[in-house]
Amino acid sequence: MKSFLLVYDRLSGDLTVQEFRDAPAALAARISKECEARPNTEVVVLSSDSESSLRQTHSRYFHSVSEILQNSGDALRSGLTSAR
Repeated sequence: MKSFLLVYDRLSGDLTVQEFRDAPAALAARISKECEARPNTEVVVLSSDSESSLRQTHSRYFHSVSEILQNSGDALRSGLTSAR
């Protein structure tokens, strides 16, 4: 299984993905990136067979800020409609 280091800026939606075959190396890179990260940045290591499956299981990291806002608005409208 591969390890992926994701550095996600919550404000801009910018994402960098780095693939590692060695989990300890990915964790060491995470610690280094966390030391550099700004407050609104998520730094995570996730394991997956492929980046493609990672995009399915953790899709929120791969959507733009506008897509996330649109999806949230759609969900809110749907919830309000069904509550009536």
